[in-house]
Amino acid sequence: MTDLPLIKTILPSFVLLSCFIVGCQSPDPRPQGFKVLGSKTPDRYNDYPIPQGFVEKLPEKLHTEKLRCTIPEKRRGYVVFAKSYLDLVYPGTQPLRSEVTEEISLFSAKGEYEPVTFSVNAWRNLVNLRAVSGPLKKDGVVIPTQCIDLRSVRCVPRRVWREESYIIKPTMLEKRESVNVKRGQSQRFWMTVWTPKGQEPGIYTGTVIIQADGVKSFTLKIKHEVMDLELEPSNIPQGMYYWGIDRLDENQKALSDEMFYKDMINMKEHGMNTMMLLIPPAVKVQVDASGELSYDMSPLRGLRDAVLAAGFGSVIHNTTLESIYFDPTHKEGGKMASAYVKALEEDSWPEVIYSYGDKTDANPDQCADAIEKLAEFKGMRPDLRIFTTIAFPENSEVFEPYTDIRPFAGYAGKIVREKTRKAGREFWIYSGASGYGVDARGDRFWRGIWAKTLDLDGALDWAYISTGVPIQPFNDLIPERYRDNFTCWVFPGDDGPIPTPGWEGLREGIEDWRYICRLEKLIEQAKQATGNPRLPMLAMISRMMLDTVLNDVDNKPIAHQKETVVNRERDEPPFDDPTYYDKFRHQMAGYILLLEKALADRAAR
Repeated sequence: MTDLPLIKTILPSFVLLSCFIVGCQSPDPRPQGFKVLGSKTPDRYNDYPIPQGFVEKLPEKLHTEKLRCTIPEKRRGYVVFAKSYLDLVYPGTQPLRSEVTEEISLFSAKGEYEPVTFSVNAWRNLVNLRAVSGPLKKDGVVIPTQCIDLRSVRCVPRRVWREESYIIKPTMLEKRESVNVKRGQSQRFWMTVWTPKGQEPGIYTGTVIIQADGVKSFTLKIKHEVMDLELEPSNIPQGMYYWGIDRLDENQKALSDEMFYKDMINMKEHGMNTMMLLIPPAVKVQVDASGELSYDMSPLRGLRDAVLAAGFGSVIHNTTLESIYFDPTHKEGGKMASAYVKALEEDSWPEVIYSYGDKTDANPDQCADAIEKLAEFKGMRPDLRIFTTIAFPENSEVFEPYTDIRPFAGYAGKIVREKTRKAGREFWIYSGASGYGVDARGDRFWRGIWAKTLDLDGALDWAYISTGVPIQPFNDLIPERYRDNFTCWVFPGDDGPIPTPGWEGLREGIEDWRYICRLEKLIEQAKQATGNPRLPMLAMISRMMLDTVLNDVDNKPIAHQKETVVNRERDEPPFDDPTYYDKFRHQMAGYILLLEKALADRAAR
């Protein structure tokens, strides 16, 4: 009994101390973009047979000549080599001697994600091959390991368009403890470094330890240049087509609130600020005794919260759905759509952009129906922006005067842009010159240099998650289909979205856009500056450098009966060179820093 007062005295202090310790623990230094990612392909989808009759093809430009290894390399049993992450590395890719390396390097602005890759070419069967990164350091300043995401690239059979053949291609970036690599094959590792916004600029160094069972480990050096600059967010809508339903479930249930959050944050951290809600969770229309329409919006609230958490400024809502326009209990579609949009607004969604129809200009009957619905809705809600996709640029005026945004299906050039701008409409493109998730170089080219050359008002891609056969989202070889099943940049993992090389390429393209916009803004400021003759000269040189690159893109329509085809130059010099893009970005960064310093010096006088 005598100890009881002592316990009563100590216990509150212990509780307070425990709360203090928990409350004072350092926050998780991982960026949001790493926290939301999934780890790997769900086990139930790891293996599936090649359908009878399907033939494997080898990739074009596959380098298969074996490397002449040194004696130490042969003893180790593997070599480490590095290519630009915009290059494709297949299982059969063999390294050139010039690619064998002991160091990888990268550079970034503050607050930026930046990828770098390395690969292991096996000279014997490698069991439990793994790579572990340490922190990056500079004179006692650290970028912690939590700011580094290291993944292995998984190659899977990808269908050749409309053929019963396939190519084994790099597809998923998985978070696995280890992988096995067969003798003679190569395994790529994909590293993404996030530089905190307040990071001190300079050169940071670190290492990656590469190990496998029964072989000597290898230490790969990392050199990371942090530049003393930050980028503004994209100044145009950037986004994806998005399905709000479970792609792993036959019954197409709505995704969990957690998955909605992870998807929206994943888009945000890739530089996106909007999305096209292609298939939303199902809502139900209700009609009261007076005929007034209303919608139960509760199935959409988890997605709404995720959209708000990501800070999206607008969402495009597809209303070409039976639950919105063709409910058998009420035939007045325009009133239904208006009631649906009103419900969205009352439920605190960000700006609602209304969409009806998809490339209906390609089908006369569907086009007539879409025009009727658009006219009906525009008459009810003239205040809302309307978005309707267009298949053929010669049909750019077909939906006048009912649409505010003209999103073209990748086939539009400067002539169509000028017609669109003259009409006072926004000029958007979706899935322009992209690489559709496989070719990171094509995806970067599309969202960066190509999009900026066209000076787009908005950019989207089809689609965030696989939109083919929903119950087989990891199988591209479905015999009954005449085309591929993968038209996506992200795959649906059980614990979060699984990225692809092309998904990272899209982010890099959006960052190129942001670099260009930052430089253009500084050029204009320098041109307007007075009292320092160096500033106009710097502005002129910077503009010449930019124009040299942007003018290399010939996006004028090819000679054609109706000028509907754009010459996409991602596979032509200089844009066919994967190393070109980072050289261009580093040039831009150099001019940005020069202009910022010159403008700051002028302001300080």
